[in-house]
Amino acid sequence: MKSSVWITLLAASQFLLHPLPSATGANLSRKAKAKANRANLAIMTAPSVGIIGQAAGPTPFISQIHVSVSPADALKSVQFTIAPKAGSVTRPVSATYTANYLQARTYLNTGTGDAFIPVFGLYENFSNTVTLTFSFTDGSSQQNLVTVSTAVWTDTCGEYKNPTVIQSRTNSTSLSYDYMMIKNRCGSESPVIMDTDGQVRWAGPTGFNAFGSMLFGNGIYISSPPPSSGNPTSVSRLDFDGIMTPIHDYSDIGVTWSGHHNYDPGRDGMLIEVNTASQTESVILEIDSS
Repeated sequence: MKSSVWITLLAASQFLLHPLPSATGANLSRKAKAKANRANLAIMTAPSVGIIGQAAGPTPFISQIHVSVSPADALKSVQFTIAPKAGSVTRPVSATYTANYLQARTYLNTGTGDAFIPVFGLYENFSNTVTLTFSFTDGSSQQNLVTVSTAVWTDTCGEYKNPTVIQSRTNSTSLSYDYMMIKNRCGSESPVIMDTDGQVRWAGPTGFNAFGSMLFGNGIYISSPPPSSGNPTSVSRLDFDGIMTPIHDYSDIGVTWSGHHNYDPGRDGMLIEVNTASQTESVILEIDSS
């Protein structure tokens, strides 16, 4: 860059008789312009996210925030945090998605920047305050506050929205947990997650109920009927965004019921209690997540 400037100045001096600006001055002027151009370029290409809208999920406890990322491939991760209700003694529901995870689940298009952020653990029939924190590949970040209004949840079991409280929590009570998964054999949404304030915060949009279920590998595994039958001989995975994925139908090894009691952690996977044609409540299988 310096040599081309000097050549230009020397060539011009052969034809121009009036004084020229010094080479040093010319270099400084060009450097200042180049610096300004780089600053403008940096401003134009700084990563950012625009909030486009939101859509209700499969239950009132889940919503999808529609955003646009610019540049399209600049997102590294996004965290959502749901503010507890006034007077709550629970810690907020919060989760972080990596860009790779969102892309793998088709929530993020790195070619267009279009993205959907699944937010779960919302209060039903409430205006929820959600903080979205976007982290970008250049090390910068952006934070947005979004209000998510949810619909009324219909308690098909009839027992969760009006519980009999034996001993309520107090503000002075300190617990090591804030949320609990409840296995149910009533209603059409299973399982249910409740906070220690007594508020339902999630329900599985399964269309059936089952005792056999457990948290494993950032999801919920539950006894379920296979697509071809109404008899629960299979296991499915429920993700917190409400998507259910069949894992396997164990009728191929003689299972007639895939969850008569409990699911528990095993040495390497999950211990599930099943019935077979010849054995009732006396067979345990160890399965993995796939």
